[in-house]
Amino acid sequence: MEMITKYKVNTSSDIRHQVQLINIPISFFKEKKDKYVIKLKRINDHQKAAVKVTLAKSLVEESHVIDSETTNMNIDGRNIIVFVEELGAEQKFKKLFGKYRIKYVVKANEGMSVKVKGSIKASFYENTLLPRIEKARTKEQYRNSKRELNGTNFSDDIHTKDLHYADMFQYNESPNRDGNRSRREVFGGTFSGGSRSGSKRGRKM
Repeated sequence: MEMITKYKVNTSSDIRHQVQLINIPISFFKEKKDKYVIKLKRINDHQKAAVKVTLAKSLVEESHVIDSETTNMNIDGRNIIVFVEELGAEQKFKKLFGKYRIKYVVKANEGMSVKVKGSIKASFYENTLLPRIEKARTKEQYRNSKRELNGTNFSDDIHTKDLHYADMFQYNESPNRDGNRSRREVFGGTFSGGSRSGSKRGRKM
């Protein structure tokens, strides 16, 4: 029996709060009329979470599977596995008494609901979660810059961005995009008589 809660940063605009309940015995649920209910809590150094799962008896009486965009549940008759995630979690945070709090309800169907209340310390939010979001945003800006460089816009501004991001990440493409020259083009200086094609000097008259 295990309960896991975490925050997942997919992109700078896609932050999800995830809750997973693993192998919770049906015998741990309390009967309330036509439903089974269980309340669980998890506390660690930086966060707290309280989860209330409500199931219709018809779902518990036999094996059942629910699979949707934000919910996955599997009941085998004796144990239950539940996974839920809340999209756009960062938009639901409310700061109160030095903590960032979140609250939501996920309903997969009429027979199942998961109510979640969570909180994280301000230090974790500001020193861990926000840097993850900023890192994702920086990578997105880098990828967008690469797309522009691979297109037809080679402005000085984009060249500057290219050099900037090259210092931040592994970068396999040189920002020098003007290396293509005609075969007829010749170099100045002492090599002005030789073309890029490597042609031999003309014979003496």
